[in-house]
Amino acid sequence: MRGLDTRGASAPFLALLTLPFVLIALAVWQVDAARLAVTPAALSLVALAVLAAPACIVLEMAVQQLVRTGSLRGLAQIWGVHGFWQARPPVFAYGFVIAIAVGEEFVYRHLALGILQEFGAGTGLAVAITALFYGLNHLYFGGVTVLSKTLVGLVFAGLY
Repeated sequence: MRGLDTRGASAPFLALLTLPFVLIALAVWQVDAARLAVTPAALSLVALAVLAAPACIVLEMAVQQLVRTGSLRGLAQIWGVHGFWQARPPVFAYGFVIAIAVGEEFVYRHLALGILQEFGAGTGLAVAITALFYGLNHLYFGGVTVLSKTLVGLVFAGLY
């Protein structure tokens, strides 16, 4: 199973990836601006998610290693820095990556989780649905990535 070669990713490409989240935020602002409110509790959850991010990265890598090899042996050897970051992108590219992550959390946790619960989905079902959608959002990168991102989506939705 070959992974996606994303070495061609660039700062303009990352900027383009932030566009859907900006458009969603603008649409939500027009329809129900109160949904954009950020509470102190939500900020503490964001901090918790930032702290959990390294563990989630390891979880993703472990899932991918298990699927590819059937074993966690060799996991340390696949740890590395993505080619895009090795090329030392401009500083503002880091801002786009953060904006994408914040946008994903906003859409999949803050909006989707809350809306599903308002429509009567229990917490467990809402968490499962948003985690699956979060995983499917990464379908371009392959089925293994969808699986690993879905598991990470469960972790982040569970925190939320």
